[in-house]
This record gives sequence, structure tokens and C-alpha cells, in this order.
Amino acid sequence: MFGTKKLGVIQGDTKSFDIEISQTQKVVINMVYTDAPGSVNAAVALVNDLDLSLVQSDGTVVSEPKDHVNNHEVIEMTLNPGKYQIRVNGAKIPLGRQGSQSFAIVMSSY
Repeated sequence: MFGTKKLGVIQGDTKSFDIEISQTQKVVINMVYTDAPGSVNAAVALVNDLDLSLVQSDGTVVSEPKDHVNNHEVIEMTLNPGKYQIRVNGAKIPLGRQGSQSFAIVMSSY
């Protein structure tokens, strides 16, 4: 969808990607990242936490899964024609390479 590009986000920062849907269709947006190793016997294994969201051009949040357990978030839904923005927010990044957590996004439609 976006080609090959090194992506990363710091805590409190958001990376945005504009998309345009030309006809009503089902889309699947996957965001994944390799998390920092957690502490042995930690109550929560996830160290760095990124949040995925999909927003309409008017600012209305269409989907925001906010999974605080896994390093993978998915949005799967039918979208009407229009402009949207995929956003990845660095919700919590205590351990990132140079303060940043890299990630990958894949979007497919059918």
C-alpha cells in the first residue's frame, strides 16, 4: 500500500497516512511491530504500545481498536467512498531504538 519505507513513531507522536476509497468496499488494515523484550514474570508482557486508528476527512474516528495486550492491531470494515487517514500513535514507548518504535502497515481491500 505505501511501498517500502522505514516507519517509526515516538511516544506521544502520531504518523498519518492518507487513503482514498473510490467505491464501497471492505478493507483490512493490519499494523504490526516487533516489541521490546518484556520482563520475566511481568503481569503485562507488552512493553511498547502503539495504537491504530482510522479517521474520516472530517475528523470523525471510524475505528480505534486500542489493543493494549498485543503487538498487532487490525481494522476490518466496509468503507464508503471518501478520504480517510490511517493513524499510528505511540501510546507508550519506554524502550525503543533511539526512542522510536518501528512498525509496518498493510492494507488490502475486496
